[in-house]
Amino acid sequence: MRTRHLHVLLLAACASQAAEPAAPPPAQQVPGSLRAAELPQRRPARVCSPGRLNLMATNEGIILDPDPRGLMERWTTARARLLRLDGDSADLYFFDATRPLLMTIDRGSPPDNTRVVLELPPIAHPGFTSSDPLASLQRQEDLSITDHILCMDLHDRAEDPTLTYNLRIDLVSAKHERRLVEDLTGDRCGVEREAVAPRLCTPAGPSARDSYNGTCASLTRLALAE
Repeated sequence: MRTRHLHVLLLAACASQAAEPAAPPPAQQVPGSLRAAELPQRRPARVCSPGRLNLMATNEGIILDPDPRGLMERWTTARARLLRLDGDSADLYFFDATRPLLMTIDRGSPPDNTRVVLELPPIAHPGFTSSDPLASLQRQEDLSITDHILCMDLHDRAEDPTLTYNLRIDLVSAKHERRLVEDLTGDRCGVEREAVAPRLCTPAGPSARDSYNGTCASLTRLALAE
């Protein structure tokens, strides 16, 4: 009786093992394909202008997101601020992250191939608290680059400015002009008021909302293809 019972248990165990599905064979790696962990990771897009290509200054450099292939193309590894496109072209200008150095990159070259265009000259006026011109750039709208002409307004303070310097720089010839176009200081600076003069240019840069405070710029696919 005991032998028969043991035989029944063995038959049940064999039937249970046969019912279990066989383990699938190891997946075959297709030559040239990528495993999931190796796929390029897309960062979440911070859209500047919907429907356009967006250049963004990130901790990893300036990226084009999305590029025409739907991936993330790195244009430069340089940390940047105040991104500006020359009109609607693909000529990108930006300032160094810590110094008033205007820089650009050559399209089609390695991402580290940045080029210094010029350094902004310091401000020498007692009404400005810093000699760094970019410290007196109060709004994104006050900096624009069009047809290789940089135009910028510098104010002595963000709220109720009393001094306005207007700058015009030809980026091709490096000719630099600066002119005081507004002086409401009275004797606040302890010096005689300077004579004001007509504007050299009128900046028309992007708003802080459109440019994400100078970390974002947009261009058309047509401009990228040119």
